[in-house]
Amino acid sequence: LALYPISNVPKDFHVTELYKTRRGILVREGHPLIERYEKRGRITMQDLSAYRQIRTTFPGAPEWAGPQSRTATTMQEVALEMPFFLAVPMVLAKTDFTYTAPVITLQHFVRMPQFNLRMLPAPAELAEFVPRLIWHERTHTDPFLQWVRAIITDNCREAARQAGALL
Repeated sequence: LALYPISNVPKDFHVTELYKTRRGILVREGHPLIERYEKRGRITMQDLSAYRQIRTTFPGAPEWAGPQSRTATTMQEVALEMPFFLAVPMVLAKTDFTYTAPVITLQHFVRMPQFNLRMLPAPAELAEFVPRLIWHERTHTDPFLQWVRAIITDNCREAARQAGALL
């Protein structure tokens, strides 16, 4: 089993959407994008391009975003690239960098008072996020793994519902 936000898997794999959610933009309190959002009620890709981003990468993993998102994110210069997202709040708290991720992840960071962070809605080009459960054909009919997939699916959907992150 794998949990990953891609749908283009080889033909001998199965995929199920866990839920549909959206991405947000995480910035420090007082970041200039907050004022822009409060004046216009939205953030555009052009707004984002004025600020460098933190990007998380997972070596050897397929790309997270589809072609449209990939093109959109290249408008923003990368300031820092790291394999883990747990250091992101520490960097954002001291810079004007931005970080784009699923709202469930960002909500966790916003609740950490020591960092004083704020989440803004991502532009439409970046907004949709759909995590998926992926498994190989050989395990498709295994009763135990069917049960495990059901437990994972139900729990992920419930967690997203409780977080208010469902589209």
